[in-house]
Amino acid sequence: METVKAIYKDKRIALVNVRTADTHLLNDIARIPGATYDKKTKRASMPIRRATGILIKRWKIKTSDTVRAAFKRETQRQERPFKKQIKNFSPTLYPFQRAGVRAIEKNNGNILIADDMGLGKTIQTLAYLARHPEIRPAVVVCPASLKTNWQREIKTSMTGESVYIATGRTPQQILHDVSILVINYDILHNGRKESWRDTIAQMCPQLLVVDEIHYAKNQQTKRARALIQLAQSCPRVVGLTGTAIQSRPAEAFTPIQLIDPTLFRVKTHYMIRYCAAHHNGFRWDTTGAANTDELHFILCASIMIRRRKEDVLKQLPAKRRAAITIDIDNRAEYATAEKEFITWLMKTDPHAADRAAKAEAVTKVSYLKNLCATGKLKATIEWIENFLISTGNKLVVFNTFHTMTDGMRDHFADRCVALDGRTPANKRQAIVDAFNNDEKIRVFVGGLKSIGTGLNLQSSCSDTLHAGIGWTPGEHDQAEDRVHRIGQTKHVCAYYLICANTIEEPIARIIDNKRRVVRSILDGRNVSNDDLLAKLMEEYRKGKSDANKH
Repeated sequence: METVKAIYKDKRIALVNVRTADTHLLNDIARIPGATYDKKTKRASMPIRRATGILIKRWKIKTSDTVRAAFKRETQRQERPFKKQIKNFSPTLYPFQRAGVRAIEKNNGNILIADDMGLGKTIQTLAYLARHPEIRPAVVVCPASLKTNWQREIKTSMTGESVYIATGRTPQQILHDVSILVINYDILHNGRKESWRDTIAQMCPQLLVVDEIHYAKNQQTKRARALIQLAQSCPRVVGLTGTAIQSRPAEAFTPIQLIDPTLFRVKTHYMIRYCAAHHNGFRWDTTGAANTDELHFILCASIMIRRRKEDVLKQLPAKRRAAITIDIDNRAEYATAEKEFITWLMKTDPHAADRAAKAEAVTKVSYLKNLCATGKLKATIEWIENFLISTGNKLVVFNTFHTMTDGMRDHFADRCVALDGRTPANKRQAIVDAFNNDEKIRVFVGGLKSIGTGLNLQSSCSDTLHAGIGWTPGEHDQAEDRVHRIGQTKHVCAYYLICANTIEEPIARIIDNKRRVVRSILDGRNVSNDDLLAKLMEEYRKGKSDANKH
């Protein structure tokens, strides 16, 4: 809009020379809460908020230095620390995460947080809950593979919360003191007279958190219908997704309805306007996209906050690690093997240092680790699929057993290349080149040691997934460095999938402690370093002794 200009006046943004004929611009202005328009002066006035900035950018309106300075001050205000430390909440939030919490509050708990994966959507939600202890009980609906991780995040981030994990398709009695209930999509509705949906509704939840809300994109599925019915009984709905939903408008309609059913009242109008809906002679085709800039503006002006990694890169460290706790689907088999391992361990001499005893210990620990790999294969594939959908990025996956490499290669097929100790040396570089240069190949998977050194993958990827746990921090550090090098301009995130209540948890703890030891040595401090296997066996013995005392 060449004739329209933005000025700063009376702590608001005023748009000058807005004609009544500029109907589309006026429609956008009307969507901003607190906006006004004077026909006589042809001037529109709006508060300084994200939606106002998006409108100015969308319509390419000329701005002055004072306008830009005003937006900068508002951004700094949104990101400043809270006046009081959040009670019963331990994490320290990044500035953009504080702005996210304020956005949830500004929307009275009805919002779609569409930040890129790895920017802490879960932490922002929990911070909001911690700031508002009166909003209980709360319900979290998420994929089955993420239930354990939600439980872990709540317990490590918040204090004083009673968490209940719903399991099985038959509803169970929920204790009255439960403050946060976590349930997966697949058991929310079971087609019977009694369902978890009805049981949860009787709790009168005050907040519904829908993680990976794009799972409910199809309004015709039982999971979506159950979720819609549950949302109708909740005064607040927070949706979480890393997917830029405006690129697939048809898939966004149901998530939008869950959060604010008044935003687009008529589905047909929405599909025609934003999905280029048309009849192809057989049926209505809604797979297209139209007026996506307008849709993005409407969502940002009402229910959505979205930050990309490049938007907040300066606030993030060059490399971050994120531990994600998942459950295994072979729990009974694992429990039997672990019991046999503990029985053997209690019979052995803790001071024995001969090679035979050590070799036997390595074999038994490796067997438990292999069971973990088998038990989390399905959850790992689900996590990777969600990553690919949410981010649109490529991913490097490290693991420690051939069974996991083969399972992922079978599932991802032509979207994946694999490299491990079985790969001939003369084919390694061709595999690397294919991953770096072929857009169709999204996943690079292989052995932790095989692809942990000597390969350069940073040109096409900036994220790694450690689906298996090695023996030393050095193995993982070198693996992370396949995508993190000097001069890297992208933020690197290393995700670690840890099996809950298995041998992987103490191994991960010990590796993390050893990583700190290595750093201390490099800093010139005098510290001791324990062998991981010995430390692991010591932890198991101590755990068994403590259990016997109780």
